[in-house]
Amino acid sequence: PADPATATPTPGPTPASSPPARPAPPKPCPDSALQLRVLPERPAYRVGEQPVLDLVLRNVSTAACVRDLGAAHQEVLLYDGSNRRLWSSNDCYPGGTRDPQVLGPGDSASFSVTWSGLSSRPKCAGERVRVGPGGYMLVGRLGTLVSKRSPIRLT
Repeated sequence: PADPATATPTPGPTPASSPPARPAPPKPCPDSALQLRVLPERPAYRVGEQPVLDLVLRNVSTAACVRDLGAAHQEVLLYDGSNRRLWSSNDCYPGGTRDPQVLGPGDSASFSVTWSGLSSRPKCAGERVRVGPGGYMLVGRLGTLVSKRSPIRLT
């Protein structure tokens, strides 16, 4: 056996070039990086029909970012001509799930809500009545991001 004091150490394997650094995870999307629109699938519905309303989110920035797109953060509201709130998608169906998603530059995500055509109040309080014919405004919300108003007509 070799004398440990005079033995030459066997070099270990030379480290390979280190793997490329992983890019940093995307940061949360600020409201300014996103555009939110709410659109009825048709411009007019008959009273008694159940309008389908689409929330469309788009990353208008040049960087990928993360936003929770879960149902807990989505809301569609209906207002009459005097800005009186008539209905919210969250009044009778609060809560929902979380769903963090990475949105690359220009990426879009959309969600549909079917409205019963009835009015509502927070916590589904009070009597729900059929909303009559006329012109109304929709507003979409995703967390703190609020859309511009979009018209819908009931005939």
